[in-house]
Amino acid sequence: MKYKHCHGRIGSAGGQSALSGASQEIAAELARHEFPSLEAAQKHLDEYVRRRNRTPLPEFNGLSPEEMAQLLYAPFDSPGVIVIPVVLDSEPTAEILDLFMFMAESLAGGGIKLTEKGNLPRALCRAAAERFAAAGSAGPFYLDGSMPNRESDLPALRVTRKVAELAGLVRKYRGHLELTRKAKRLVQEHGARGVYPALFRAFVEDYNWAYMDGYPDLDLVQTSWAFTAYLLMRFGGETRSAGFYAEQFLNAFPAVTAEVEESPYEEPRKVGARCYQLRALERFAEFMGLARVGYDRPTRHFAELTVTMLPLLGEVVRFAGRSP
Repeated sequence: MKYKHCHGRIGSAGGQSALSGASQEIAAELARHEFPSLEAAQKHLDEYVRRRNRTPLPEFNGLSPEEMAQLLYAPFDSPGVIVIPVVLDSEPTAEILDLFMFMAESLAGGGIKLTEKGNLPRALCRAAAERFAAAGSAGPFYLDGSMPNRESDLPALRVTRKVAELAGLVRKYRGHLELTRKAKRLVQEHGARGVYPALFRAFVEDYNWAYMDGYPDLDLVQTSWAFTAYLLMRFGGETRSAGFYAEQFLNAFPAVTAEVEESPYEEPRKVGARCYQLRALERFAEFMGLARVGYDRPTRHFAELTVTMLPLLGEVVRFAGRSP
């Protein structure tokens, strides 16, 4: 049953619990019927599993186990559930896109020379900070407002560069960073409408969301990005707390907390919720321009965050039979 994969990995405590529950469910179903042969029993069981996998579940917010499996394991190849266009209909706006287009402008003249360690030069980092970085902890990467001296001082730019490399839009060549033919073609033919989907796919498929955050791996936070988009599509028209979305995620995937080490200082569920909030809502949805994140203090540190869907979400992901 696909149901077991959605609720827990085999081998984890949560996964074993889900498998045990599925086995009991199957045994109960078979006990309710008499079958003339093993073939008849297997046919009945196959049909039962198909129906079960196509039945919407409340913990999945109306998605069936079959739909959830497609969102988790084949979001770019499941047009019956989700469609992700390769060229957008309208001009997108997102921090990652703004930073990339700024970087592309600097690379347009034949590329830029990298430092001896292969980093972006200080002048480019400072120009990016002056153009984009707001004072205080305004962005999803918690900038401190100081002027950067190196690429690592400007995490949003560093992440943008890594994602652009993974997307095949920029490359290092003989000590320089330059635009690829793919990037030049996309910019020429479609502009930001073609560049953004390339960045988006690389961000969700290839870039490691655990980079620079200090939390456990919790790979399912990233693997479930399409479910996060679904939640934002369903609930994001109204401003809600970040904690609301974290709870939806943990209710759908309770076994994720089994990956968090026990600590006398904080419950695994709280760690999982904070990790989801940072990676999925701030550094994914906000950074990619899919949601607006608000906070009740001058900076984000220790603030209660709120989340509101932005129109770009409906352009980037489209769920079959559902509209924003």
